Amino acid sequence: MWEAQQISALLLLPIIGVMISQVKGVLYLTVPVNLIAGAVIYVIDVFVYRWLVRTLNRERIVTKLA
Repeated sequence: MWEAQQISALLLLPIIGVMISQVKGVLYLTVPVNLIAGAVIYVIDVFVYRWLVRTLNRERIVTKLA
C-alpha cells in the first residue's frame, strides 16, 4: 500500500513543479508545447498500463488482504 502512494507522489511531483513554474512566470507553456507534452504523457501511460496488466497478480493481492 505504501509503495503505491510513494510511486504516485513521485509521479505527481514533476507535474506540480510545472504548474508552479507556470503560475510564477518562470515557464511559459504554449499550445504546441502542451500538445507535445500531452502526446508524450499518453505514450508513457500506454506503456505503463501494458506493463501493469502483465505484472499484476490478482490472486497474490487477494491473499495478502485476507
